[in-house]
Amino acid sequence: MSLTFHFPDLTPARCAGVLDSNQIAHFELPEEIRIEIVEADRRPWAGPSVPVLLRRGYSLPPLKTDDRGRLRVTKEAFQRAETDEVSTGLMDHRGDYSLVRYVEVSVPSTEQELAMATARRNSGWPILAFEKVIYGSLDRLLAAYVPPAAGRVMPTHAVVDLARNDKEVDLVLNVCRE
Repeated sequence: MSLTFHFPDLTPARCAGVLDSNQIAHFELPEEIRIEIVEADRRPWAGPSVPVLLRRGYSLPPLKTDDRGRLRVTKEAFQRAETDEVSTGLMDHRGDYSLVRYVEVSVPSTEQELAMATARRNSGWPILAFEKVIYGSLDRLLAAYVPPAAGRVMPTHAVVDLARNDKEVDLVLNVCRE
């Protein structure tokens, strides 16, 4: 039995039509994302703070709304969370997160919040620099995942499309209480 291998022609002339990563779309974060949690019937939120999770290839620490359901997330917060992600050394290189088109925004269910807090507690990871700036200690970070009973809501999810290239984004999330 004989094996024959065919290798493609990889000469510079042949590769001229191949896209390089600098030719792929890159997406900029807005300077600020303003999130507002409202009741399911669109009334303003009246309750304790609610944890909000944001992800763009890496996750930000849980961020909490104020007692009116509002949260401001700056571009700097994303940059600091990215620095934390890189500092863990889980990847042997820095990812190019500008290739990620969407920012995922979610309000988790109570079960999801408890599972995330437990997973974080059991991970063995120390508190990261940006988490420490926000919460000061690992115990306070873990407590941030779970709101008081009056602030528990059904999960909801939305995305921010960075292809719009907005400098500021306003996002309203309708939530139902548990």
